[in-house]
Amino acid sequence: MSGNISGIGQTNLGNVITDAYLLATGADIAFENAGGIRASIDAGTVTYGDVINVSPYGNYVVTKKLTGTQIKEMLETSLTIQKNCIVANDSGSYLQVGGIIVRFDPAQPAGERVLSVQKDGQELNDTKEYTVAVNNYLAGSDSYPQLANAAEIGEYSCCEELLIQFFEQGSDAVTASATKQNMIQTTKETVKPEQPEAVKTEQESGTKTSVKSPKTADSNELFCWMILLLLSGGAGSICLVQGNKR
Repeated sequence: MSGNISGIGQTNLGNVITDAYLLATGADIAFENAGGIRASIDAGTVTYGDVINVSPYGNYVVTKKLTGTQIKEMLETSLTIQKNCIVANDSGSYLQVGGIIVRFDPAQPAGERVLSVQKDGQELNDTKEYTVAVNNYLAGSDSYPQLANAAEIGEYSCCEELLIQFFEQGSDAVTASATKQNMIQTTKETVKPEQPEAVKTEQESGTKTSVKSPKTADSNELFCWMILLLLSGGAGSICLVQGNKR
């Protein structure tokens, strides 16, 4: 799965990471800074060490409340960062998104590039507050004052643990996540309403949930799922196995 690849926008690994945050927190929306995804996951055998390489900083996930207007402001900022990252050949704090479908037109003036942001087939309400899950680094980022200035309402486990938990659901969940289109580049004239997605079960957003810890090095149990993913070179399979830790 592609991860930290400069300037290309949403990646299938970004999808999986943000969906992992949504699963663990029950939040409405999840964001991940592209620069925080430090490795890709190749087709083939994937160890727990590979997952940790994706998120090696020990960051944890938090939730905050933001209005629809604030979320759209963040997405506009993200598009500016993406433009700058393409020039600089860097990923930076461009946002990977989960839980929403964003249609945007980069040819429009700044502040008007985000054409549509839909949650479960409905446009975000500008004044309604949504629960947003992010890693604690992004939560305090100067790039997104909307997040930095919002109060923290929930705290969860380390990012890599939540990603492992998501993989443990099996191939169907990972494949569905990896192949979604959350960021859709289009033109202002061709934006059409999105069909509603299946509504997920709501959880208490302000309560810390318990999550499974990664397997210890004492166990050699094999988790093997043939996960078909759309990779840059075509379809591939992934097998997640226990790796020895020192």
